[in-house]
Amino acid sequence: MWFAFLGLVAGDPALAEQAAARYHEWLQLIEDRLVENDVTTKAAPAIARRMIAFLDGLTLQTLMDPAALPTQRVEQELRRFMVDPLETR
Repeated sequence: MWFAFLGLVAGDPALAEQAAARYHEWLQLIEDRLVENDVTTKAAPAIARRMIAFLDGLTLQTLMDPAALPTQRVEQELRRFMVDPLETR
């Protein structure tokens, strides 16, 4: 649904403004939760952006090849990312 919405946003400046506002709210929410969980205030913005990029990529991969990424695999990837974003195994 998010990616379909982004297609609409591309052609509607008012909708794009609302989407940007919601995106920044989401980013701030993630930053706040990171700080609440002992991530430094300085590090939280970069980590939050990395998390959103990871989630967007995982979402796109799931849309493009759902058989390769069943729910259990998506959850596994999310857990792995939360432990060590650079882990490759």
